[in-house]
Parts: sequence; structure tokens; C-alpha cells
Amino acid sequence: SSRCRCGGGSERTTPAHDVVVTNPPYSIDHVPRLLRWCRGTKERPWFLLLPNYVYMKDYWTTASEGALFLVPPDRYVYESPPGTLDAAGRRRSSGERKTAPFVSFWYIGGLSPGLRAALLDEWRGKGAGEAGGCVLCAGVKQIPDKARDSFDPLRPRLSKHMRSQMKKKTTADGRPLCRQCGQVVGNCKHTRPS
Repeated sequence: SSRCRCGGGSERTTPAHDVVVTNPPYSIDHVPRLLRWCRGTKERPWFLLLPNYVYMKDYWTTASEGALFLVPPDRYVYESPPGTLDAAGRRRSSGERKTAPFVSFWYIGGLSPGLRAALLDEWRGKGAGEAGGCVLCAGVKQIPDKARDSFDPLRPRLSKHMRSQMKKKTTADGRPLCRQCGQVVGNCKHTRPS
């Protein structure tokens, strides 16, 4: 296991690398520090799995020159490791460990202009099936509407009826989901038996 010295690392402490691929913690100032560190790696590609709201932040605009976005066809679902605790300090059951608290996709940067152009050309030559349904975006304006941040002025506003129709009502195996938080009924604080 290696540790990233985001923002605090120097050339002496940064391990030799060709590319950075990470799903960093999103709390406190981890993301801005990581972006500052990535910008300092000088044409070392980085692939960061981050929430969709990051591209709307001020710290992103300073890091975004030449960046690409790789948007998956479906929302990622995250699974907490066994033994983790919920907000109340209780051990999570296997059904409670899966969550999708926000839309996330890959932010790609640190590419030389030639590598960026070659990647876009290669991607455009592939069919949607070959790309697994993912969309490679050369800028914020190309991000699909379903992946946009809710405060993005480019995101079209859906009616309340359309939003309720889009909301998932059951899991893949047919278990009902809570209308308020989207977790399995009985596992969330709204529907858990007392």
C-alpha cells in the first residue's frame, strides 16, 4: 500500500510513477490538495474518480486546462468494506454497505496536447459498444445531462413528475427502496423498525 502526500509531497517524496489513478477521499480539502499535486506532476497523466460537483468548484477551474471527463453509462455504486459503522456507530449489514450518494465520473488531466489529441481520436474511432457505453467528453459542455451537477446552469430542469418517474423504486432483486433516501426499506432511518 502506498500513500499519497497530496499537496505536501515534493520531488524527493513522490514515488516514481507514469500515471496516477485514484478515488480519493472527498472530505475537507483532499480534492483541492490532490488537484494542486497533480498539476505539479508536469505532464504525468492522472485519472481521478470524483463527484460530479467538482467541475463546478473554483479549485477545479484552475486545474482544468485540457482536462477530459469519462462518464460511465450508469451511476457508480460504492460498497463500504465489511465491519464499517454507520452514522449512529452501528455495524453495517451487507445490504446497507452499498450506496450511491452522488453521481461520479472520471476526471482526466496531465495529458500532453499530443496524447490528449491521440486519445480523443482513438475514442472517436470506437463504437459506443466498444466503449462500454461510456462517454469521453472534451469539455464541460459535453458532459451528458444526467451526469451534470444539480447547480449546473447547463443542466435542464425536469418537472417534479419527471423526477419522480426517474427515481428507482426497487433494487435489481425486487426489494423496495425508501422514497426519501433511496436505501432498501428496513435498512434506512426512515423505515427501520423501532
